[in-house]
Amino acid sequence: MNKCDLIKILDNMYDEFLVYDNNYNILYINKACRRHYGGDQSDFIGKSFYDVMPKYWKEPAVLPSIYKEKQIYTSKSITQIGVTITTIAVPIFDKDGEIEFVVMNVRDDINDNNLYNTTGQFVKNLDDAINTEGIICVSDKMKSVKEDIKRLSKVKATCILYGETGVGKSMFAKYMHEKSDRRNNKFVALNCAAIPETLIESELFGYVKGAFTGANNAGKEGLLKIAEGGTLFLDEIGEISQGVQAKLLHFLQEGEILPIGGTSPIKVDVKIIAATNKNLSLMVKQNRFRQDLYFRLSVIELTIPPLRGRKEDISALTFSFLNEFCETYNVTHELSNEVVELLAQYSWPGNIRELRHVIERLVIMTSNILIEEDDLPKEIYNFGPGSGEISIDTEGLSHKELMENFERQLVISKYRDNPSSRKLAEALKVNQSKAMRLIQKYVG
Repeated sequence: MNKCDLIKILDNMYDEFLVYDNNYNILYINKACRRHYGGDQSDFIGKSFYDVMPKYWKEPAVLPSIYKEKQIYTSKSITQIGVTITTIAVPIFDKDGEIEFVVMNVRDDINDNNLYNTTGQFVKNLDDAINTEGIICVSDKMKSVKEDIKRLSKVKATCILYGETGVGKSMFAKYMHEKSDRRNNKFVALNCAAIPETLIESELFGYVKGAFTGANNAGKEGLLKIAEGGTLFLDEIGEISQGVQAKLLHFLQEGEILPIGGTSPIKVDVKIIAATNKNLSLMVKQNRFRQDLYFRLSVIELTIPPLRGRKEDISALTFSFLNEFCETYNVTHELSNEVVELLAQYSWPGNIRELRHVIERLVIMTSNILIEEDDLPKEIYNFGPGSGEISIDTEGLSHKELMENFERQLVISKYRDNPSSRKLAEALKVNQSKAMRLIQKYVG
């Protein structure tokens, strides 16, 4: 057996196989690293343990202890994407009794009584992860957001979370609550867009007996009262009416509410976290949102970036969801390299929610263990250069480079459906000579 055959065998082991030298440097890791950490082999091999550890592992790490004590170690830990792993680490010594290599066998945390019927114990969903620092973020952008959320949790000041649909605003609101001194009291969430306008006031402030026709004879407590001592999360805050906005402003100014039909204000201690995917500042200018309420709510503003703007997180989330749904449906699946790359390229207009649904569908509908390109939804399989979709990573690029990248993707995209200089010229509305130069430059 030659070296290439051995590497091929190791690469295809289900368990993770990891080799360090005698000075914390990673010499080899097999493809199982994608399942455990959401990273590729190239993210590890040749790197120092201290460079990659904060990004992929959670403490405690066994490697420093092995170098110090020179003995075999076994440990259980959780990776940054929420996978529970068991590590068996073995030092290999040279002829002088010094450590030459450290070899690790890392496997999913298997239930000993049911070895082949589970893929391990994984975080069930992102909400469960909140209680154990388990918000999945590999990118610097999201790590920064997470740290900001921790700081905001220490103060009562109201805040607004901005972000597109599906980025996880409610998850971060709950995370803020769990990190605050209010965590032992209730976290109450209301999607303002999901409640008819005529009912939002009674939902928030409650009503007294006989307040209106059809009211409950016993009256009803509003969500602000129910959340006493805790946190009220108002999602889609831009959807509430001007009348409700006025009553919410009064609560934020005075710390008291007046139920519908009531005559005596009630003091309430609740932290308000609001969220929206709309531009509230613009709505204020359009007289669609009260300026005074906007100022009260926006003491602190935080934007959750879309998934397409933090592609490093896509793989980590992908493997976390894969592990979760394999556990849920009692199946085993792996993702091909091509699938991982296509998922990372896709723009994810529905953000984390869309990614989660796609992975669940793949786990349910794919009959083979290996999930391949043909198994993907067509909008993902067909996405990318030449697909009609133009997606450019703008970070660090000059204006000239941006324009050239855009032109390249546009030409490649149009040429796929118009494979001649004449047709391309018509599609781009340029003369044929220009089209020929573009083909020579970008298509070859």
